[in-house]
Amino acid sequence: MNVRWSILRKYALMFAAPVLLIAGAVFLLLRPASVSITPAHEGTVRQIVQGPGNIASRIPVTIASRITGVVTALRADQGNTVKREQLLATLDARDLVANLAAARANLALARNNYRRDLEVFRHGYIAAAAMDATRTALRAAESAESAAAVALSYTRIYAPMDGQIIERDAEIGDTLVPGSPIFRMVDLHTLWSATLVDETVVGHIKVGDPAQVRLRSGTEVPGHVVRIGLQADPVTRELEVDVAPDTPFPRFANGEETEVNIETGSGKGLVVPVSALVRDRGVKGVLVARDGRAQFRAVRTGIANATEVVVLQGLRAGDPVLIQPRGIRPGERVRARRQGD
Repeated sequence: MNVRWSILRKYALMFAAPVLLIAGAVFLLLRPASVSITPAHEGTVRQIVQGPGNIASRIPVTIASRITGVVTALRADQGNTVKREQLLATLDARDLVANLAAARANLALARNNYRRDLEVFRHGYIAAAAMDATRTALRAAESAESAAAVALSYTRIYAPMDGQIIERDAEIGDTLVPGSPIFRMVDLHTLWSATLVDETVVGHIKVGDPAQVRLRSGTEVPGHVVRIGLQADPVTRELEVDVAPDTPFPRFANGEETEVNIETGSGKGLVVPVSALVRDRGVKGVLVARDGRAQFRAVRTGIANATEVVVLQGLRAGDPVLIQPRGIRPGERVRARRQGD
């Protein structure tokens, strides 16, 4: 008896395992899929074009030496705000002062010679050629004196405009040659974010579009598009779009990274998440939870951004739209729950 019971139990277990597996599979197949829904609602979607950039100036200025000389004083440093014609630096002027004194002495002599020769020329005591030589010598002396004065003026270096010093490239005691940079400065009212935008979306942008510029420091400043580049990078296929702040940046670093959002348009209507859009047999639409099943609705859409899209046709306000319908087929059983529940 015990042997027969043992055999029966063995066969029962052998047949029960497949049955349980099949039953479990059927249960999983027939169990409704859990999905998150959100009601289609009236709203406004702002179309945003995003791009990275950096702070740059439309009018960057390099202040450089125009003569060879030794720096004797620096009256500004990076970070300083300066005014037009403000003295920024001086160079050793001793040699040029001496040159100017010599030029002025030569000019005085040339003027005396000219006056003397002119008097005797009027009485016919010297030839016209001699008078021309005296006149030429006077003009040369005047030019030499003017050049010496100009060279001396180059030892005092002034700000060419109102702005801010962003870099100092010289120290007291440095010997400079013509073209050696001393300071770099920018006009605070011509700063902008030089923003890189993919060429596939730059066509949506127009001059004057509002924007938000976020600096790496966290500061956010409203702005607007002031210039759109016409040359695309051959590698990245991006163009430069320059966005100027509506008010000067309160604090910045030249070249500081930025994140820019440019609003290229807006639309009103029924709003649903972009993630809700699907295609069924090539037709764009959304899945709506109705009577425990996912129903496909073909839609016509309008303006969209990275998260939301306006539905112009195909939905009604309040329709429960599946937020993440990937893997859900039209007609499939679903168990809907509102987002956040």
